[in-house]
Amino acid sequence: MTQQEMMLLVPQKLKEIEKEYGIRVLYAVESGSRAWGTSSEYSDFDVRFIFIRPKEEYLRLDPTRDVLEFPIADGWDMSGWDVSKLLTLLRSTNSQIYEWFASPLVYVDDGLSERLRPALDAYFAVKTAAKHYLHQADMKMKQALRVEEPKVKHYLYTMQHLAAARWILQYREFPPISFDRLVPLLPEPIRKEAAGILFMKTKQSDQPRIPHMVPLEKMLAEEWERLREEIYQMPKVEEKDWEMLNRLFLAELDR
Repeated sequence: MTQQEMMLLVPQKLKEIEKEYGIRVLYAVESGSRAWGTSSEYSDFDVRFIFIRPKEEYLRLDPTRDVLEFPIADGWDMSGWDVSKLLTLLRSTNSQIYEWFASPLVYVDDGLSERLRPALDAYFAVKTAAKHYLHQADMKMKQALRVEEPKVKHYLYTMQHLAAARWILQYREFPPISFDRLVPLLPEPIRKEAAGILFMKTKQSDQPRIPHMVPLEKMLAEEWERLREEIYQMPKVEEKDWEMLNRLFLAELDR
């Protein structure tokens, strides 16, 4: 399946889901490696969508699930969040939400991205977002270190997460999700390795493995430590109120 074909097929599939579950899809994007520019021909399509139910469903004593998940089949990985879950998690600068609204591959958008923009700006916390990507980088690097032959993607995603954290600290905004745009923020020795790592991830087998790149691991660890020092010296994040999010939720229900 090509991305061009998916741009036609995904909206059709979402229409079927709307009918089956009695929901309305507000927004749907491609997430993961295809949005990041790091996919290979073997990569799944990671479709993520935001939906809303009829107003009466939110007044039930036995609330319905706020997530719809579907089995991975034929290279499709689809799941959706209720708009109530989206707005609740936005209050704590959930980076997954910001990634979805930064995706260049949008399947459906009824205008939610524009309506949500003020809240995305208002609830963005630099320290919280930077800590998230620092943690993600740490997890990916640990996955590489605990095996005899690491997957190339663990090096690649470590680079991407470190660069995302650096972007947030430098520009005080959510980073682009394109790997190519983030790479220039990495130290030069790491940048020199990035092109080869990206080539192996995108042009070779589904999950290429290589011997440990010890010098690169050392450089990534050093950059991680530099970022950690900067992030943990920042002031504590102040808790945001619910007012704007409550207004948004009610407006979506009335729409």
